[in-house]
Amino acid sequence: MVELAEQKDLPLVVAQNYRYMRSFRTARRLIADGVLGRVGIVVCQYYRVPHEMALSLASLQHSVLWGMGVHHLDALRYIIGRNVTQVMAESFTLPWGLLPPGASLRVMLSMEEGARVFYSATYESSGHEFFERGQEFYTRFVGERATLHVFPRWLILCERNKLPRLVRRGARSVTEEQVLLGQFERLLLAGEKPDSSGRDNLQTMAVVEACVRSANEQRWINPQELFNEHE
Repeated sequence: MVELAEQKDLPLVVAQNYRYMRSFRTARRLIADGVLGRVGIVVCQYYRVPHEMALSLASLQHSVLWGMGVHHLDALRYIIGRNVTQVMAESFTLPWGLLPPGASLRVMLSMEEGARVFYSATYESSGHEFFERGQEFYTRFVGERATLHVFPRWLILCERNKLPRLVRRGARSVTEEQVLLGQFERLLLAGEKPDSSGRDNLQTMAVVEACVRSANEQRWINPQELFNEHE
């Protein structure tokens, strides 16, 4: 589809709107502005209690990867601004779980310029059904000059030799969908290249495919090498 759109000079934007959450956009800005210095370690954790899901998702292997992991992995690429070069993944379901294999996931990623990412996600958490509607999410970016803690509603910046301080994510003047549609509009009217292009999304899908292969084959996978299979 991406190649066809490029051949026919047609616009193609992919609705990966999770990356445009205010907290993620703020984290991306701080990293791009050099506030953290070079990012070396990223830890991202997502927890959700067992819940009703669409049958198409509940019956899938690797359900948490396809349900939420794809959005978080895309957001991490967007925030750091680098592609993934190595993936090691384990996809599993807890012994008492009722979902097919893959309701929980742990992943190690290596990115361009050396950042290491540790990502975990589960649909099998317990004991917080009445907190944040049964969901918890947290990300920590460790840089050479500062560490940034990202929660859904606030960010905490810890710079060297300074007290921690809150970083406001700003008013929600536009929705994530409006950010995406605004890019599409500028692409149509001015030819401005969107950062949510079909070509960019191939990098995210390569990471997801690498997670599946790594989990199945129990080895490191380079997502960039997957593109060679289709040349």
